[in-house]
Formats: sequence, structure tokens, C-alpha cells
Amino acid sequence: MMTSHRDAPPQSSPSLSTYTPGPRAAVVTKAESGMLRLLKPTTFTWTRTLTTMATRAVVYESNGNPASVLSVVTYPSPPRPTGSSVTIKHLLSPVNPSDINAVEGVYPHQPRARQLSIGGQERTLHIPGNEGLGEITDVGEGVRGLKKGDWVVFGKNQCGTWSSGQILEEGDVIKVDRETGISAVNAATLTVRSTQKHSWFRTPTDLRTM
Repeated sequence: MMTSHRDAPPQSSPSLSTYTPGPRAAVVTKAESGMLRLLKPTTFTWTRTLTTMATRAVVYESNGNPASVLSVVTYPSPPRPTGSSVTIKHLLSPVNPSDINAVEGVYPHQPRARQLSIGGQERTLHIPGNEGLGEITDVGEGVRGLKKGDWVVFGKNQCGTWSSGQILEEGDVIKVDRETGISAVNAATLTVRSTQKHSWFRTPTDLRTM
């Protein structure tokens, strides 16, 4: 399954307006039968002045049944990138079986714990997602190999692609050559699917035992 992202609305403030996402702005809340279920759009509110952009993510606090432990949160987006870091907007976030195993706690690589401000309270949460396709929206002054608008995939394990975006180091992502004509869907599964196939063809197997 592939989940697409739209820009998250700004967060709420004392002077409020209302934002209603379009019908494609579905968000993920629970996992059922190994698939994440998309629900109807949520209504957000924010101020007309001193607007702060926000990030949305599928998170869990502790391992368990994905249908029980996953939820969607909104939190302030990080400031502009500096040095060798880049800001990434996640375009597509696949749901790989290993992601479900990570949420359950039976996969060897686990998403790191993050301190996120949710509704004014600091919470320690994990953002799943080991693969996906992102677009560079801003770069730090020390970045040399990437620019705004570039597509990237993720070379860092469990970097948290089940979110609308994040800041990573330039070395944590791999630029996608869009001139090859690769589709967004194929690009989003490059890092996991390709390595799996390489392993299959490089590992001797007696087909008679399969």
C-alpha cells in the first residue's frame, strides 16, 4: 500500500480560522490486517497572524498491535535547515511488512524515540516508515549535492517516512535521477525492494526444497 501526503496546515493559535483539507487529504490512523486504513479528512484550525507550519505523522508510544497503538498527531515543523541538512516533503510512504513488524516490536531495527510537542505537551514517540519518496524543499548552506525540487529516497534505516516531512542530513538521503523517467511509485520502493531482489539472486537456493 502507498500513502501520499499533502502539506499540513498551520497549527492553532488564539485567533482562529478553519481549514478543511480536500477529499484526497486522508490521514492514516490504524492498521488492520497488515494494511493502514485511510479515514476521512480532519478539520484543523490556525491563526491568520504569526502562522506556524505543522507536520503530521503516524506514531506509536510503545510496541504492540498496530491497530491498537498507532495514532496520528500534529506537531510544529522544525526550523529551516542549517549546515549539511535538508528539509524533505514526503511524497509517497509505502507500508512494508517490515514496518508492521517494527511497530509490533519484532523487527531488529526500530524507529528512534523522538521528543515531540503535541498540544503543548512533550511526548516521547516513534515514527515508523523505512522507505519512501521525498522532495527537497529547502537546503542548508553547506549542502552541495542537492537542491530544491530534487527527488530523494532514504538511505537511513527507520528514518520515519510515515510523516508529512522532516529534516535529515544530506548523507541520509539518495538523489533520484528523474531524467530516467522513473515513476514516483517505483522510486518510493527503490531502497527496500531492490535490495531484496539483489539478495534473492545473490543467495544460492535449492529450488527443490522450496
